Amino acid sequence: MRDFNSDALLEHLMNDRDLAREILDVYLDSSSELLDNLETAVRAREKSDLVLHSHSLKGASSNVGAEKLTDLASQSEQAAKNGDLDQAVEILPKIKASYEDFLQAVQEEGWGS
Repeated sequence: MRDFNSDALLEHLMNDRDLAREILDVYLDSSSELLDNLETAVRAREKSDLVLHSHSLKGASSNVGAEKLTDLASQSEQAAKNGDLDQAVEILPKIKASYEDFLQAVQEEGWGS
């Protein structure tokens, strides 16, 4: 599992690099809000919001090839669905670190704005 799988992103978009860049730019513009919403839900220990925001982050991250982040968001979503809010709290720092790793990988691979 990689921080940023640009090959998967391109394959998903039939190797359309321009479209991939557009989708990645939209994600980069909106992802901090997704993380903020998730963090708010975790801190409030609000199960339904945690499920919703984990799911949103999971889907958006999957669309751009953020594999580790997708996996962690999925774990957070499942923990919330199971009512294990302590686990969701434990996962949040991992999600934030994975997001930073993703941003760095995007830059290193030349996809950054």
